[in-house]
Amino acid sequence: ESLEVMRKAWTIPGPSAHHGKYYHYDAIHLTPKPYQRPHPPIWIGAFGPKSIARAGRLGDVWAMAPFFDTLDALKAQLDIYREAALKAGKTPRIALLRDGWLASSLEEAEQTFGRLWVEECKFYFRWGMLAPTAEFRSESDFTVAKVRQHMILGTVTDWLEQLDRWRTTLGVEWFVLRCRVPLGPAAEQVLECIQRLGEEVLPRLRQM
Repeated sequence: ESLEVMRKAWTIPGPSAHHGKYYHYDAIHLTPKPYQRPHPPIWIGAFGPKSIARAGRLGDVWAMAPFFDTLDALKAQLDIYREAALKAGKTPRIALLRDGWLASSLEEAEQTFGRLWVEECKFYFRWGMLAPTAEFRSESDFTVAKVRQHMILGTVTDWLEQLDRWRTTLGVEWFVLRCRVPLGPAAEQVLECIQRLGEEVLPRLRQM
């Protein structure tokens, strides 16, 4: 229903009305209207079967979560999304969220960012926000070596290989990258990493 309200506000000239289960109003006027027509693409994040199907039915892009699903599990989720999107007459489009760090070596990336992301994972696991899996049954299972495959770490070559693999295997069109967690790295390091991604990785990725 929230999406219905948003679409009305974006697309109806002048005031719009809505009376649903959760929202009731007679005249709301959003101005200025979005530049994109009919409205900006709606990205929906989802990682459970029902929510993934809902993303396909109601959204324009499915934002895949940066968690610890295996490639086979991700492919199964993708099947759910594609089926729902096609049934709704939509073109399936995918964005992938990933944490990562670009460095001169894999070891440097692991030391600078990988170890911090491990602590982030432990925090979420400790508070029940990450459910146990066959791979991660306890906090002690979260090590840089084990979480590495769920991140993008290393050199320019490492990044290009991993990004292209996601594009090829899952059809990912957009990558949403995070290079910092509450524990760090420092803002100056993060800005340098982002700049290097834009200058050294993105141009080459576009040519692949």
